[in-house]
Amino acid sequence: MNDLALKLLAIGLSFSVFFQCYLIKRKVGTYLFPPCIFSMAWFVFTICPLIFLWQIPVNPLGMAYILICTLVFSLSALPFNWAKAYKLNSKKCKNDLKVFDTKFLKYCFFISIALAILFAMLAAIENGFSLQKMIFSVMETSNDYARKRIWGKIEYTSLGKLSTMFVYSAAAMGGFIYYLESNRYYKNIFLAISFLPALYVMLTQSSKVVLFISLSYFIGSNVLMKLQSNQLKLFDKKILIKFLIYGLILIVPIIISVISRGNDLLIGVSALDLLLHSFNSYLLGSFFAFSDFFASYLGFDSLVEYAHNVNYWGRYTFKPLFDAMDMGAVFPVGIFSEQYKITGLINTNIYTIFRGLIYDYGLFGSVVFIFISGLIINSAFYKLLCDKENFFLSIIFITSIVFIFFADLMSLFMARYTLPVFVLLYVILKLNRHFYQIDRLNSPQDGK
Repeated sequence: MNDLALKLLAIGLSFSVFFQCYLIKRKVGTYLFPPCIFSMAWFVFTICPLIFLWQIPVNPLGMAYILICTLVFSLSALPFNWAKAYKLNSKKCKNDLKVFDTKFLKYCFFISIALAILFAMLAAIENGFSLQKMIFSVMETSNDYARKRIWGKIEYTSLGKLSTMFVYSAAAMGGFIYYLESNRYYKNIFLAISFLPALYVMLTQSSKVVLFISLSYFIGSNVLMKLQSNQLKLFDKKILIKFLIYGLILIVPIIISVISRGNDLLIGVSALDLLLHSFNSYLLGSFFAFSDFFASYLGFDSLVEYAHNVNYWGRYTFKPLFDAMDMGAVFPVGIFSEQYKITGLINTNIYTIFRGLIYDYGLFGSVVFIFISGLIINSAFYKLLCDKENFFLSIIFITSIVFIFFADLMSLFMARYTLPVFVLLYVILKLNRHFYQIDRLNSPQDGK
């Protein structure tokens, strides 16, 4: 088959992912359902590269494998009575969310923002950056930070880990507060400051992934609020317009971050070409990189030569756990050393979650992993629909949204921050519940 036929086949397989999502929605009645979200995410992750980078050839076998994984994830939802669960959830309303509309939660939100920025500054100072440069020479600091990170000269100390934990916790709490705020002016204020720590880190450390993950936590908590108030419409015209406006606003700091970093491989090119190259590499390149790796893994021609005599046995997927037991594997900066590169278009070493899974568990084992992950996520979601209030399951739902969005890059469980953020959010919500009950007992209305 020629390149055009292979490309069209890959596009057809991508639309099969969307068609699966649509059929599930028809059955369940809403897109606010883990298999729908998982399938919709992978449709976007695959169709955008295939369309926007039409000139890049692709082996459709990688796309076929992704389709199988989305089908398996959906099959893990079969054991549950979803009609019963959604009927129980229909008894919930926005009034049930008063526990999230408290002064204590807002105090925690503001404190988390302050601590995130403070610890980010202190971590940078530990790595040899001056406070003056971080404030008055942001672009230079960002470029220096990126270079040091590439060279492996950045120490990820406890201060850096604390900063990351508070960055994402603030974004998650911001999602709660934004959803419940009725005043449009304050709503926009809360939206903006929810991403203040992530924007600071991105601009001073040239770490765009921090903004992406913060968005995932914010969206996860916001969608949780919709679910818990029985507002099951995930998409509508108003929401899409809002996303477009907010996306256009975020483009400005992202452009500043990209330009401040520069690219030694693109010396002499225009700023626009640099932006397009960065956009392709960060947002679209992982699908092509995985497809190339997958073809090589199966013995077909590939652009890059890959090492396949690798057996991580879970040390990729659950890196922090193995590191804690002093059994972790040593990964190069960026996880994989091979660079998938097409001159002028893409230069990336991001291969989606699937390359690491295959190295951990093999082709069949990775499909089993996706099924088990789906079973856990779907069972937690089922219980969340049935229960009136369950903070543990609420945070599992938020984390599952981040897991799905992050899968285009790598395994979420590789990150050091996942468990600390989970624990911090759980503790805050439990304390918030405690103080909410005290306030209700002491309120004049309840004292009548």
